[in-house]
Amino acid sequence: MIYFVKAGGDFVKIGHTTNNIKERLASIQTGCPLKLVILKTIEGNVKKEREIHKQFYKYRIRGEWFDLTPEIKKFIRSSKRFRNPTKRDDPFSHLYGKDGRIKISRKKITAIMKQKELNQVDVAKLFGCTRQHISYMLKNRRATLQSTKRLSEALEVHPTEVVEQTF
Repeated sequence: MIYFVKAGGDFVKIGHTTNNIKERLASIQTGCPLKLVILKTIEGNVKKEREIHKQFYKYRIRGEWFDLTPEIKKFIRSSKRFRNPTKRDDPFSHLYGKDGRIKISRKKITAIMKQKELNQVDVAKLFGCTRQHISYMLKNRRATLQSTKRLSEALEVHPTEVVEQTF
């Protein structure tokens, strides 16, 4: 998801995370003397985040921080809010661990990769991330709902084929 975090009254951080937004806010707050407030989260990946950064490049202060201009405020207001699925409307809800992540099957994923003659670098390119991210997911056998769906799309299989438990 892409997030818009306001610092003070004049600045906004436009970033991307696959983690819990509150955890991300806490990590940003640690290094920022100004009070941070989440303005909005929207659906999106790193590519979409870069597109937004390019769109507002003339307002960039440093890194992912921008002047909170009327144009950026209008963009934020007009963007559709990202809604995390609830247990009621999420078919994966019974697969979540206590950490809010889905338990993925390293064994199933490795077998699919072998069958399709893919290595971690290939999967990372299809997934749109680094090889280290794929390695981390396989090692820890945990992924967010969004990452689980993206991984299954990259491998061209149904999401149930990459999770530890089936429906």
